[in-house]
Amino acid sequence: MHLIANLQSHCRQETMSNFKKQAQKSTNTTVVAAPMPGKKWPPGVIFALVLFAASFLVYANTLQHGYVLDDFGAIKQNMLVREGAKGVPELLHTPYHYGHSIARPGEKLNDLYRPLALVMFALEYQVMGESPATGHWMNVLVYGAGVVLLFFFLLQFLGRSNILVAFVASLLFAVHPVHTEVVANIKSRDELLCFLFGMLSLIQFVKYQEEQKMRNGFLCVSSFLLALLSKETAITLLAIYLAVYFFKRQHQKRAGLMLMAGLLLCAVGYLGMRVGILTHYNSYNPGYVLFTENELAGAPDI
Repeated sequence: MHLIANLQSHCRQETMSNFKKQAQKSTNTTVVAAPMPGKKWPPGVIFALVLFAASFLVYANTLQHGYVLDDFGAIKQNMLVREGAKGVPELLHTPYHYGHSIARPGEKLNDLYRPLALVMFALEYQVMGESPATGHWMNVLVYGAGVVLLFFFLLQFLGRSNILVAFVASLLFAVHPVHTEVVANIKSRDELLCFLFGMLSLIQFVKYQEEQKMRNGFLCVSSFLLALLSKETAITLLAIYLAVYFFKRQHQKRAGLMLMAGLLLCAVGYLGMRVGILTHYNSYNPGYVLFTENELAGAPDI
């Protein structure tokens, strides 16, 4: 009996000793956390990258092209553009072809005021000199960025449940051949910038309706002004703002109407500045408008 009791006591002591050793090992062991799974990009970002790549690849063949057609009047033969950064102040308060008419005395001015594209051309000339490749690269990049902004606007407008619809619509827009002349012609930077800033303004318009943040309202109006300074056709965005307001208006209807009023004031201010500049240079005259630029104002007398 004593032998059995001694064996039982010895077993209990061995068990307790092993338990203490295991507890000490677990205490001294450093706990290593399991690696967190990598963060995945949201589908919207992936679709945006695909759209940008598609837009770039479609027009990659234009990157080594030279100057054609209106590129000469807007860049190569434009004295103000060829002055680089020094010519920027004068570009901002003169008609579109003013720098070209200096190089070719006696040439009639037109009724266009699109300074933003010319400012970009002047800055590119300041950095790269006479380089049509730079102009073509910028056109393709601006176009790709505009397509991406179009996608994000459609995504906002249609909702994330319709992300495939927004993607397919943007992809069809990106590869449609109707845009070939605009992207391939460096002078058409005015069209591309108008599209780019127009889409940015619409995105901020929807955000302002949803969140009522002054930052979004300011970005909406300032982007609209940049679109107008790129090309006067941006004035048609006012109708698009109105349509978006009625389709996407939130509970804060007054905020949306106040932003619409701000956009309208911006348009009126731009038109006043445009008329003042063109009138000062005697360019606000239908007799000076070329038929190829405005078939109604420049139509010949019969």
